[in-house]
Amino acid sequence: MHIKIKTDTTTLTIELANTPFAKQWGAYARNLTKDNFYITRPWSMLDDENLERAKKAHNSLVECIDYVSKHITDYDWSETKDAVSAVMQDRQQKHCNTIHRAFTFMVLEGHLNTFYTQELDKQVHIINSAIHELESSYTYQQLETRQQFNGQVQQILFTDAGNMEGKDFSMWNTPITEPFDHTIQETNYDVWLNEDILGKDLVRCFLDNDDPNNPDITGNLFLTPSLYVDIDQIYSKVLNSPEFNEWHQRLCPNKTLDRYPIGNVIERNGVQVNLNEPVKEYSIE
Repeated sequence: MHIKIKTDTTTLTIELANTPFAKQWGAYARNLTKDNFYITRPWSMLDDENLERAKKAHNSLVECIDYVSKHITDYDWSETKDAVSAVMQDRQQKHCNTIHRAFTFMVLEGHLNTFYTQELDKQVHIINSAIHELESSYTYQQLETRQQFNGQVQQILFTDAGNMEGKDFSMWNTPITEPFDHTIQETNYDVWLNEDILGKDLVRCFLDNDDPNNPDITGNLFLTPSLYVDIDQIYSKVLNSPEFNEWHQRLCPNKTLDRYPIGNVIERNGVQVNLNEPVKEYSIE
């Protein structure tokens, strides 16, 4: 079974993996059309340092956490505020991990729900986007793991599901119950289910020198139409590396990856010139 995707500048053909999960995903996804799909320009997992971007992101974090901490009063914000104060001085990734965890815990532990307003929801999600901006422009450059495992990524993203009145949304409501264990299952793929995850998966946890035993370190919990094209096969390289497997065995040997391979790119033509290109043709056959 193959997925064929075309934009104005790019053609991708993906051969689906011969796995029960990929077949299940394909059965859902073949009911979709090109509508609401777009492809991102390939981007690097490790950007160049950009101090101006980092300062802007940090200012956003200071303002957002000040606002959120005044409105969500059943959470101890002291560790988060200490991390925000320290990160621009010592550039340690551990502070970004702490700040990001404040965002995920707002959702996972129900704090946001308890005090919900539209503005509060907006501010909490700005924390998420700002911390990723700070990481990519300022702290990732200090991590040996990020330097060792760096490559190009491209995403095929599905958006605006809420505007598709009358369509079948069972895919988005279908939890994934089967595990994916990288220690016993094949990982030699360059197309994976997209990382539609509240926190981060084990690979990104390892790359960020984070604690894998936190509850926001998970794989994919629900099906998604979106795909993650790992152009340089960084996931496969990490999962097969001695460094990752020693880390996994030492810290979380019973925790499975639960990210799901979809297949491999067998044809790629053209060069993307735009940041986001709408998909003009989409088929699975």
